[in-house]
Amino acid sequence: MCALAVGWITDGEDWSHPRPLAIAALCVLAIALAATRNRRAYVAAIEERARRAEASREQDARRRVADERLRIARYLHAAHRADARRADSMSPRRSHSSHDDPRADRG
Repeated sequence: MCALAVGWITDGEDWSHPRPLAIAALCVLAIALAATRNRRAYVAAIEERARRAEASREQDARRRVADERLRIARYLHAAHRADARRADSMSPRRSHSSHDDPRADRG
């Protein structure tokens, strides 16, 4: 596009004339600025992706910790329940006659 602009504006002028050189310099400057802008946008996108990946890793780590705590709590609850059942099964039982007579529990 810049080459077309330079060719159109020069209309056969010599390249030593200041106008085509100025236009060519402006074209080079515009291309350099566009490249810089694209590079900055690319770096910003990479940094954003890295930030999101880090946040995702932290969230996954928190979820794994919570899952492990829940697993441990369930295990401890089941172990406690089993110990309670075992203790209950080992305790001396009341006689059937005391269950039939409500006055026997009073004392």
